[in-house]
Amino acid sequence: MHTRFFTSVKLRFNPFDLRGKTPRLFAALLPPDARAQGMKIQTEVLPRNDRSGGFVEVVFTDGDKYAVQTKNVGIKDVVEEVERRTRLMARKEELAS
Repeated sequence: MHTRFFTSVKLRFNPFDLRGKTPRLFAALLPPDARAQGMKIQTEVLPRNDRSGGFVEVVFTDGDKYAVQTKNVGIKDVVEEVERRTRLMARKEELAS
């Protein structure tokens, strides 16, 4: 996953619930040096008895925001949408130069 155009990522999940799988996997896909590169990452771990599901929010360098409740959305769908937006931004950058 290309994270060059990310400015911040917010994740909220219950690690004991199956619905928390998508945000956990998304966090695992972020590069280890993401914070060193200037990306702001906020993680909120929900208590065991919380059934609200997960949440992923990505803010891009152009100010565009992608936020999704991950109750019924898999990691493949989230990554696909983020990659689509990243490709659009890369294309705009390529055309501008």
